[in-house]
Amino acid sequence: MATMAQIAASQEDWEVNPEDPLHLGLIFLLPRTKRAPLKRPHREHMTVRPDVDNLVKAIKDCCTGILWHDDCQVSHVDASKFRAGANEEPGVLVNVSVLPPLVPVEVDLVNLEDLPF
Repeated sequence: MATMAQIAASQEDWEVNPEDPLHLGLIFLLPRTKRAPLKRPHREHMTVRPDVDNLVKAIKDCCTGILWHDDCQVSHVDASKFRAGANEEPGVLVNVSVLPPLVPVEVDLVNLEDLPF
């Protein structure tokens, strides 16, 4: 994974400021089991190990120093894991982007004690 990240970063001239907050999008396509029926050739949600948070941590660790300076820069993560479809190669699809600055919004807070219920 680290080698592929290095290649992708160099092809895209990817440079990130250590202060930039990042969004990390991941789609894990895990191998189909031999018992996977051919009647269902599409991706299927997985509810078995490995845990998606462990998969995310592995990607964050191996891309540190390549796609970002430190994995603490990743402040938003979207991740899903699937059994790969019949015609899909197992692997991981990775999307990294710099998050835009937040726009301050004024919100009137309601005191819960003032509510009628």
